[in-house]
Amino acid sequence: VIRLKNLQNVTIDGGGSTFVLEPSLRLLDIRGSRNIVIRRLRVDYDPLPFADGLVTAVDAPGRRMTVRLMNGADLPRVLGGPTHEDGEQAYFGMLWGPGPYGPISRHVWLGRVETAAEASSVVVRPSDEFTDYSGIVADKWHISLPATGMAHRRGPGACFCIRDNDTVSLQDVELWSATWMGFEIARNRGTLRFNRVHVRPKPGSSRLMSTWRDAFHVKGNRAALRWDDCELTGM
Repeated sequence: VIRLKNLQNVTIDGGGSTFVLEPSLRLLDIRGSRNIVIRRLRVDYDPLPFADGLVTAVDAPGRRMTVRLMNGADLPRVLGGPTHEDGEQAYFGMLWGPGPYGPISRHVWLGRVETAAEASSVVVRPSDEFTDYSGIVADKWHISLPATGMAHRRGPGACFCIRDNDTVSLQDVELWSATWMGFEIARNRGTLRFNRVHVRPKPGSSRLMSTWRDAFHVKGNRAALRWDDCELTGM
């Protein structure tokens, strides 16, 4: 949506705006630039690349789980399995169990998601890579399922791509959902600062999931990197 290439001394102030993107879009691509400031904006996706549900039955010998979706309208979006298209790597959902500070996630590698006899429910059939059903308690554990053909798709890359720059600052930025990585930060120099940059489910919603890949994917930087007051959950 916003591309900054070979620019200097640019500030983008969203004024608290929320950018709602469809799944093939990413918000920001900064490359080869210097002294860039991004502040006061929020990013969400519609439709969401996932659907959350409650695990209502676990059949370890049969290698299946029954899940009641929290929004019944999401049912057709999660049916099916991996497409192996457009950088779709491992195809997985996220199990959520109780933890000391909030839900703790576990990957569940997926083979197929099928309709169930119960209304607004699906049968989740993990792939052979998923073997550990221990501790999954029906009616207490939740799961986030990928929207088929949407979640895990690389598309144009991370929602925020920051590459080959000199000194970038992000302040008061929220990312509530992403179809792939949240931030890709590569080969920068100078100083990169992230103040109150949150990757988390939308506050006030019942969502469990935020982004399907890394919140911050960081590699090959010579820059000084600093994160202050950032909250990362639901990844």
